[in-house]
Amino acid sequence: MKKKFVSIAALAATTALALSACAGGSTPASSSSAAPPATDKSANAGKSITLWLAGGDTSDELREYLKTTFNEKTGATLKIEE
Repeated sequence: MKKKFVSIAALAATTALALSACAGGSTPASSSSAAPPATDKSANAGKSITLWLAGGDTSDELREYLKTTFNEKTGATLKIEE
């Protein structure tokens, strides 16, 4: 009888631990409708980032659009290399 009680207690403790792990205490992820954080464009002046593309199927118009849009949004320069 004592052995059966210990087994039930161990099962109950394991179940409680498993359920508490599922509860989690993290904050929910932000929704996609939330606005991106504001960027201080002057802080990014003179900075650049390189985008590496595999293959040559990205048109020149798209490359220029990406460079222009990135600069307008961040103030930094986008370099595109293959």
